Amino acid sequence: MIRATGLLRPTWRSSTLTIHHDHFKDSTFQFFTQLPGYSGSPGGYNYCEACVKPTPGFVYHCEKNGCNLHPCCFNLPTKLQILDAEFELSDKKLSEKCLQCNKKRLNGSTAGIPGWSYVAACNKYNYHAYCSTNMLLEKWEKADSGNDCLVPKNVQQPICEDSSLCRSKEEESAWC
Repeated sequence: MIRATGLLRPTWRSSTLTIHHDHFKDSTFQFFTQLPGYSGSPGGYNYCEACVKPTPGFVYHCEKNGCNLHPCCFNLPTKLQILDAEFELSDKKLSEKCLQCNKKRLNGSTAGIPGWSYVAACNKYNYHAYCSTNMLLEKWEKADSGNDCLVPKNVQQPICEDSSLCRSKEEESAWC
């Protein structure tokens, strides 16, 4: 089961428009409804550091280092529980393929922006932050809740979609 409190929570709880992030210790991010001079072009500084997707709308931007973060990416939980394993948010390049998309790099990622990932303690299992968010949204959309609740119920993520990536039966009970 995936437990990520606040994964999709809004970020409007603060009255200040400048904030700091743990992955960018010396950076101050300013909130913009749209980046100044944003043209929608594929070049430049118009990509989110976390999900590697364009930032055409609401964004936190650091002028000092040119980093951008979508508000929802800025608020990704630092820890994510998937089945019996705890995954920690990392801004480093993946050492193994993402268990969701089966790639080390996200489609559309640039050389300078690898994107963030959730990494298990043993460094053998990874999920791109983008893939984990999409995975949760897909499970939520498929959920048969029959009510207006925004919290998905009984979300289960298989350890891997591709059986060649799966561990033996003995290893299934212990992640790392």
